[in-house]
Amino acid sequence: MSTMSTPAGVAMMSGLVYTPGGRGGFDWAASSLPVPVVKKGSKKVLVKVLAVGLNAADVRLTQMPYVARFAAKGVVGMDFVGKVMNAPVGSTFKDGDVVFGTSSSMLADYALCDDGSDPKAPVMVLPALVSVEQAAGLSMAGTTALKGLRLACTKGSPEEQGLAGNRVLVLGASGGVGVFGVQIAKLMGASFVAGVCSGANGEMVRGLGCDEVWDYKAPGFEFPTEEDALFDVILDTASSMFPGDVDYYPRAIKSLKPGSGQYVAVGSGLWSDIFKMVASVMLPHWLSPQKKQFLAFVSSENRPDLDTLAGWVASGRLVVPVGSVMPFAEEPCKEALAVVESRRTKGKLVIRMQD
Repeated sequence: MSTMSTPAGVAMMSGLVYTPGGRGGFDWAASSLPVPVVKKGSKKVLVKVLAVGLNAADVRLTQMPYVARFAAKGVVGMDFVGKVMNAPVGSTFKDGDVVFGTSSSMLADYALCDDGSDPKAPVMVLPALVSVEQAAGLSMAGTTALKGLRLACTKGSPEEQGLAGNRVLVLGASGGVGVFGVQIAKLMGASFVAGVCSGANGEMVRGLGCDEVWDYKAPGFEFPTEEDALFDVILDTASSMFPGDVDYYPRAIKSLKPGSGQYVAVGSGLWSDIFKMVASVMLPHWLSPQKKQFLAFVSSENRPDLDTLAGWVASGRLVVPVGSVMPFAEEPCKEALAVVESRRTKGKLVIRMQD
């Protein structure tokens, strides 16, 4: 294998970067970014990026002014598919391998990712029966849904029976995480899955296996409170603290089975989540009616979970609903991120580079 770390004859590349200084927004760098270099001993490889899947995390940094000043730097994008180039000696991946997973600074012509030597790193070779677009939209959102539902599973049970017989409600069922939450709940044995989303996306969500879909925009919409309509698990992928978003918890918690139900909030960032989580464990029942029922977490990706998800996709048991595939250029990239920021996505948004 070659010890070269950059593509022959290429020194600069294009990409979408965060606007400097934490001011929010994105800038297009046309053939003005240096191609990243693999440093000796870094356990990284260079990839020619083939596709990037966009996530809420890509835009959330720009909405936190103080955090953005330090964290929203460099090239945008985390979920990717890429072709390995000039793999250094010792790399598990070989030249020409098409790999996918999660890394950083991916929305550019070239990027670095883990070299495959760490069995837990969230990068793996693309399975033959999984397309580039499917893989680009899978890693972060799929892993988040998987881990969120695992929190609510019956302890000690096999994964695909962890929610056996459970009634599951998915909030934000048509979004990036929600579309996987609906399907994975079924794969884990849920007997009934309901989803909350806009009416315009209802047909897509039903097609993913949702037994009932509720339009949160419908006049008079309320979460059910009848005893036989309550849920064992509520997976909240929609609530957040950011502008234009809402906190569904005060209304949706009324639909959770008292005592045994689990309310799982997916990386919402609401400061109130800290109080809810502490209260659900520490306070006496008369002060915290939902005692031990509230769980909040921020997901992280790893290869075993990617392998599980990719296996489901390859076998046809899990669908990656790609809502739009847009070309790698300034306006399409900015337009796609604006849709993600609006929290009105329908499935996954993917940016596709030229091979």
